[in-house]
Amino acid sequence: PDSVGLVIRTPVGIVVHSGDFKIDYTPVIGSPTDLNRLAQLGTKPVLLLLSDSTYAELPGYTPSERVVSDTLDHIVAGASGRVIITTFSSLISRIQQVIDVAVKHNRYVFITGRSMEEIVPVAVEEGYLTIPPNVLCRSDELKRLPHNRVVVLTTGSQGEPTSALVRMANRDHSQIQIVPGDTVVMSATPVPGNEALVNKTVDSLFRQGADVIYGKVSQVHVHGHGSQEELKLLFDLVKPKFFMPVHGEYRHLKVHAKLAESLGMAKDNIFVLEDG
Repeated sequence: PDSVGLVIRTPVGIVVHSGDFKIDYTPVIGSPTDLNRLAQLGTKPVLLLLSDSTYAELPGYTPSERVVSDTLDHIVAGASGRVIITTFSSLISRIQQVIDVAVKHNRYVFITGRSMEEIVPVAVEEGYLTIPPNVLCRSDELKRLPHNRVVVLTTGSQGEPTSALVRMANRDHSQIQIVPGDTVVMSATPVPGNEALVNKTVDSLFRQGADVIYGKVSQVHVHGHGSQEELKLLFDLVKPKFFMPVHGEYRHLKVHAKLAESLGMAKDNIFVLEDG
């Protein structure tokens, strides 16, 4: 939550930095993107736009977070046993979605994994997470609950070797052992470089009898960066004189630069730069 872009006023002109962004008209937490504010900037001479390039290769629009809520609701409604959901511990809106779905289907939530256990209480205290009373359960309560009354929220979406989900996959978790009837939801996309670790974890979970649901078979995750149509919308609203694609691999910057060219910007006004 609380991600922002920057409008920097300098003696030579206005510089706009998008920050990490996507345009979500129905966010789970926070307000929709302020398109009116961006359009107001476009009425002034914006010298430079620096814009997020992470998903510049993807055509179309990034789906709303609400899509994930619908998918999780369908999965939990149809599960006969425990539902074990892993995501980024910093993705507070996804944690809220899991809590909401568990409450709707009369399930308790057990949280495991150090970073998840640390972040959730802070997010509740600061008002970013809303958890009704008696929804979270302790490890001693978990052992007594029927499996069809449990959702487990865990770290390990990236296959990190010491994470809670990987310890489950390796039969090394002190509180949770995977059994047939469990449904494991990988509610995150592997970060580039982590694919092998994630695939190994998924295979191990399948071998133990779990039903594993991940991005290639169901829309259990949407990424947090704008796709091409959102990048074009930001560009058209801000109307910069110069353009610098940022935040991504070099190929992402090049693709984003070509996208700006397709919108009419002169090639000499586009700067594809690297650190150093």
